[in-house]
Amino acid sequence: MIQNHFTLSQVTQSIKKYVDERFGKVIWVKAEINKLNVNRSSGNAYAELVEKQNGKIVAEMRGNIFRNAYERINQRFLKVLSHPLKDGITALLQVQVSFHPVYGLSLEIMDIDPVFTLGEIEREKQESINRLKLLGLFDKNKQHELSIPTNRIAIISQENSAGYSDFMSVLRNPEHGFGFFTFLFPATLNGDQAIASIGEQLTRIEKVRHHFDAVAIVRGGGGDTGMTCYNNFELSKKIAEFSLPVFTGIGHSTNLTVVEQIAYRNAITPTELAMFFVSRLQQLELPLNQITDNLPAIVESFLSYLGDEMSVLMKSIQQNVRLNLMKNQNRLEQTSSNLKNQLNFFFNKQFQVIELQENNIRLMDPINLYKRGYSLTLLNGKSINPQRIPKTGDHLISHFYGGKVISEVNEVIVDESIISHFSIDN
Repeated sequence: MIQNHFTLSQVTQSIKKYVDERFGKVIWVKAEINKLNVNRSSGNAYAELVEKQNGKIVAEMRGNIFRNAYERINQRFLKVLSHPLKDGITALLQVQVSFHPVYGLSLEIMDIDPVFTLGEIEREKQESINRLKLLGLFDKNKQHELSIPTNRIAIISQENSAGYSDFMSVLRNPEHGFGFFTFLFPATLNGDQAIASIGEQLTRIEKVRHHFDAVAIVRGGGGDTGMTCYNNFELSKKIAEFSLPVFTGIGHSTNLTVVEQIAYRNAITPTELAMFFVSRLQQLELPLNQITDNLPAIVESFLSYLGDEMSVLMKSIQQNVRLNLMKNQNRLEQTSSNLKNQLNFFFNKQFQVIELQENNIRLMDPINLYKRGYSLTLLNGKSINPQRIPKTGDHLISHFYGGKVISEVNEVIVDESIISHFSIDN
């Protein structure tokens, strides 16, 4: 049996003595208030304090805030940040390390510096702005061209929130007479959960973006700490790169968040944002009303203008027709004259050819040859040539002017040189 041992209370008392001696002084600790629960009956608050690195918790302790300290801290937060102390913030806490034999190790929170918390919010905000500008995204959503009209709105809000109710009341007001198509995409709009919730709804809207002209993120008012989610870089980047113009009306008038700065347009309240959409349609309606009122005069003026233009056009057409007719008539007369001259020239030339041929034919007429003392001797009715030479005893008929002579061949004398030349040529 082990003789030397300690009781649990001895161990806890030893730990308590060591902690009191070692951490008896008040110290300042930087930590994130991950969860904060307030006991309404006692007025005490209990905080879960964590430290994160790269999104992972690397240290965790319990913190206790007794009633008097909690009321004092809460009043300072309301004064500096316009929001009570709540979870989801990084804070600088004045604490004293304590150890209780039953409840264990904890930190007694004696004070919290709201200015430090505000500085952390501003640091995150500025970091997001710098990253967006470096990526060229800070003004990207503002570069969208707003559709005309802008009356199909995807709304990211909470259905039971006052901000959503105010927004819809303005759009549905029958006095302005405009019809808006709206669809609610419900989301958490406060705290760290809002980052993922709003991002998920933007992803849903992206899939049906052709049904909408714009996106409106609306919620009620809130202090600076309640708005820290709207300084988140990833959420701001998603809104900056969104395919539709994104409008914000998140009930915040000072110290604009990053999301409000990079949105296409920001309004202080949901009501003001709704009035923007209504006034935009009213601006479109005014020119239409003016056109409607002036339409008869415009039509009459236009018809008169058309009449004058038609009259001028008809005169111009008539002048052009006359001018073209005159040109074509002159061209036709010239063509006709040229054709007549060409025909006369052609026929005269042909007549000359015919006359020449007639003279040649006339000269070749045997009668004319006979008149000039020539005669034509035929052998058996055919002309005599080197291939048809008469023989002795043949009868020849010689024609002359006024008669013919029939003779009998007694002798034939042939010129051989002529006969041989004829044979060669033929």
